[in-house]
Amino acid sequence: WNPIKLTEPDDLRVTQGEKRLNFHKHAQWSFFHKLLMDAGLLEEKRGTGLFKSATKIQVCQKRLLSLLALTAVHDIMKMNMILPEVQKQHTKYNGYGPGDTIGDHDHALSYVMEYFPELLPSFRDLDESERRSVLFTQCNLSFNHGWFVQAEAPPGAIFTKFRKALIRDHNNQIDSQDV
Repeated sequence: WNPIKLTEPDDLRVTQGEKRLNFHKHAQWSFFHKLLMDAGLLEEKRGTGLFKSATKIQVCQKRLLSLLALTAVHDIMKMNMILPEVQKQHTKYNGYGPGDTIGDHDHALSYVMEYFPELLPSFRDLDESERRSVLFTQCNLSFNHGWFVQAEAPPGAIFTKFRKALIRDHNNQIDSQDV
């Protein structure tokens, strides 16, 4: 597989070819680069050779793996047959009591991530700092990626829990790349 390379705005192989070409030519790519660097998905590696030193940008595999793990599991609880029940030893969870099936798919995933991470091998096998980062995003923030990416909600709906969680729980545990 190779991406289609547009050279003409009316290329019939893709829809809205003109918009795609315009985006490619005029996007502020330095902002995308900064976003990926700030998120820790890209990193600078400095190396020294015999006569000079060199810096290269490369993918941070550990961070990318965390993003892929979250992407893989973030909507699995939309399948009703696998929704968890709150166990007796957990008394309450986000308003659900013992024996209740957690009907909200985000809360259901958070419950499994917090109490039964072994059921999600792609999450379980992340190192501790990456699991903490994924838990923070999924569980503490109830962050809705769709709302954010597609601008489906006002900023208050997206960032209110984010701000409260940072202030309340994680002032010294969350790194800048987690934000």
